[in-house]
Amino acid sequence: MIYCGKTNIGKVRATNQDSFSVKRYADDVLLAVVCDGMGGVRGGNIASETAIELFMKSFENNSVVDLSKCTSVNQTQATAALAHAVYDANEAVYAKSLSQSELAGMGTTLVAALIVKNRLYVANIGDSRLYIDSNKKLTQISEDHSYVQFLIDVGDITPEEAKTHPYRNRITRAVGIQPEIDCDYFTVDLDKYPGAKILLCSDGLCGQVDNLVMHKIINKAISRNDTAQAHIEKTVDKLIDQALKAGGPDNITAILISAENVQ
Repeated sequence: MIYCGKTNIGKVRATNQDSFSVKRYADDVLLAVVCDGMGGVRGGNIASETAIELFMKSFENNSVVDLSKCTSVNQTQATAALAHAVYDANEAVYAKSLSQSELAGMGTTLVAALIVKNRLYVANIGDSRLYIDSNKKLTQISEDHSYVQFLIDVGDITPEEAKTHPYRNRITRAVGIQPEIDCDYFTVDLDKYPGAKILLCSDGLCGQVDNLVMHKIINKAISRNDTAQAHIEKTVDKLIDQALKAGGPDNITAILISAENVQ
């Protein structure tokens, strides 16, 4: 696997409230996570940074998955390890929000990907997204927990109308808002997605750049002078640049993982 993650403050926000982490534990074992914080200039930063730190620490210290033998993990174990990490991240952000009045109400989205050999395990809260690019299309795996997604689901608005809806930035679930957390989990067989590239991103990217445009950027032919690593780094740069060209009204974060050599 090769990967690259980057974040950009955008053109409007005074601070970057996005955070991310990506770590490979073996040739075919990798964990990536993106968080998009909210709750004021300071609160959003702290929420996303705290969630990332505790999520990664919890996963690495969990008693469910032995990272030294991680390639033998099954779906139940992987989901349990992610759920435990989500719980610890939520508990930490919530406790910190109660500790200082200026942090009250802070929270963060969270989307995480655990790749173990040919399996992808996903955890998702909020409207940061995970996509798989394969078979000549970009497929969204995560499901948005947002007000406009609710309106789409009940048939009140169309996906096109959601893009300009005045409440398009309102999310219905977040890490750290309540003492309990409701998270979605997905399991994907990567064998069904040949040549898969996995994209995790905050809504600063997917909210500004059309899926078809992201797909075209991800699938641009590699230059003969570039290594595979250099190509994936340039691809992430181009995705972020496209969001900036669209106005860059929000922080922009993207992690792109090439899983095509996963066995």
